[in-house]
Amino acid sequence: MQAARVKRAYALFGVVFLILGILTLLNVLAALQVGQVFLLRAFAYGIMNLLVAYAFFRQESWLMFAFSLNLIANTLLIVNTVMSSGADLGSLWMPLFGLAVMASVLAFVYYTKKSLHKTKWSLYTGTAFALLWVGTFSYNALSAF
Repeated sequence: MQAARVKRAYALFGVVFLILGILTLLNVLAALQVGQVFLLRAFAYGIMNLLVAYAFFRQESWLMFAFSLNLIANTLLIVNTVMSSGADLGSLWMPLFGLAVMASVLAFVYYTKKSLHKTKWSLYTGTAFALLWVGTFSYNALSAF
């Protein structure tokens, strides 16, 4: 019974990230259609969402690494933004809400980590996600200064 619930929860997260990825890529295509420049960062976010959706559907083991890395780095970026710009916490409610959502997903993945496993494509999908993540997060961190 418990295993079936965990499988359904992973499938639900997979559907959510699949929808996010498709909507992001459709947004990039719409921007291209009206003549805007190619939105490389948004395209990378869309591909990362599709990779995470695939990982949730397959219950791949790199999910914990991906969400841990993202949570730590985004926390550091928010702290750095507050320290360097002197922004008050009232203006950061959206990033803080995002951190809470990331922490919740990470907690779910952590408490159900026994259901995670390596598949034949785990190395490739995890590496692709990590490279896209490093590229986009580096760009975000450098543009914050």
